[in-house]
Amino acid sequence: MKTRWLFTLFGLAALLAGPAVAQQGPVKIAVDGGPGFANGVELALREINGRGGILGRQAVVVPSGGDLTLDPQRFADPPSPLARYLVGPLQVKSLAVAARSTDDMRFTPVSVTPLVIEAQQVDFSATVIRAKNANADALVIRSLSTDESVGLLTELRKQGYARPVLGEAALVSARLIERAGDAANGVRAVVGLGPETPMPAIADFQRKHRAVYGGPSGLDAMRGYSALYLAKAVTTKLGKVDNAAFTAALKNLSLSAQDEPGLLLDVFGDSDGMLRHQLLVVEVRERKAVAIDVLSAQ
Repeated sequence: MKTRWLFTLFGLAALLAGPAVAQQGPVKIAVDGGPGFANGVELALREINGRGGILGRQAVVVPSGGDLTLDPQRFADPPSPLARYLVGPLQVKSLAVAARSTDDMRFTPVSVTPLVIEAQQVDFSATVIRAKNANADALVIRSLSTDESVGLLTELRKQGYARPVLGEAALVSARLIERAGDAANGVRAVVGLGPETPMPAIADFQRKHRAVYGGPSGLDAMRGYSALYLAKAVTTKLGKVDNAAFTAALKNLSLSAQDEPGLLLDVFGDSDGMLRHQLLVVEVRERKAVAIDVLSAQ
């Protein structure tokens, strides 16, 4: 009788413990992306597992069939962020655009004075005179080489051009600023997630990437790193590991990098669950790129 009671007790204990034990197995993360994306996931994986994992479970990367799937195709570049900044917060009505081709000048609905830069152009004095005579609200520099951008910025400063000068991420890169010196001061750009985006979390990520992989990361690795932290944040909020629920939660998502620094920048999801990182307005001040404003990612 006592033996039967013990077997019954052990059987009940095993039955009750079975699901709980199963829940302590690893969270399998399927990574659908290239080696750069996978490297970023691996960096985040080490950190998250070192801090207790996801819902108390360690996470592992698998090639397919995971409990959660991270798809880099979900990250989309926002449409024309520079154009949105120009016609939105800056409210410009006219532009002078310095570019190699008129095709690079058709990116805003406002009137444009074209300043076509010739191949291997080194003298920009006439270009700047035309920009000044255009009397446009701002000057945009697009798709030029570092040498061309440096030459144009130097001449703009020499001739005392007084209107706002704007461009894209390359125009506020550390390499260009070093080359242009004080001539880069005051230049603005709209940037998103990128290796040189001037945010402490991104600088910290780059230090980690160099320590493990021997060099700076590209955008894919940054997206992989952010994606795993996004998976952790969303799954924690859901309170369960469920790929269908995770995918549904990406729709109209809003996550703050202040609450979860591993995101690197704030992340937003649209009605289809496509993801975009926060956009920043960056200005060069005292030869250093500084984030001065936020542009909506929507």
